[in-house]
Amino acid sequence: MLSIIHFQRSLLIAAILLFSASVTASCRFEGGRDGRHSYELNLPESECRWVDNGGGEVMTLSIEYPSMKVVKPRAGNSVITIRMFPVLRPSFREGAFLEGVKPFKVVEGVEFYDYGGFITRTFDGGEGETVFATDHERFWLAKRLFKDLRVSYQYARNYEDIKLMDRFVMSFLEQVIVR
Repeated sequence: MLSIIHFQRSLLIAAILLFSASVTASCRFEGGRDGRHSYELNLPESECRWVDNGGGEVMTLSIEYPSMKVVKPRAGNSVITIRMFPVLRPSFREGAFLEGVKPFKVVEGVEFYDYGGFITRTFDGGEGETVFATDHERFWLAKRLFKDLRVSYQYARNYEDIKLMDRFVMSFLEQVIVR
């Protein structure tokens, strides 16, 4: 009787260990010609298959809002597509296109620029990083730096709170990117 209980307990522990290993598994991607640009993401294996880097430096993935689940790439109101690649921080200037241009209005810390026929909004995304969110009529395209990565993300136009969406994407990246 004792050996049956011991066996059942061992099976339960093994099942828990297998489950926790699959939940905390990571995806590893090697990229670039020199292999220096590798990514490691803390995602379940079932979600790793939807991450695309094609062996290069650019990584693309789609996540559902608000679940943060990595999903098959598709267009949809609840899907955010994220693209990122490594940059040399000291020499990279995301906002160079707006140098010398004055905002036509400022509302609650968000600056509005008319540039190239589109309205671009900028704001402080925290940690000294500026976020550039451009209204493309049917979708938003936001760009910013995160660690040593240039991140752009695209989402449905109906999400008006660009600061909220930036916090959401940054929260996802902070949880997922191991390196």
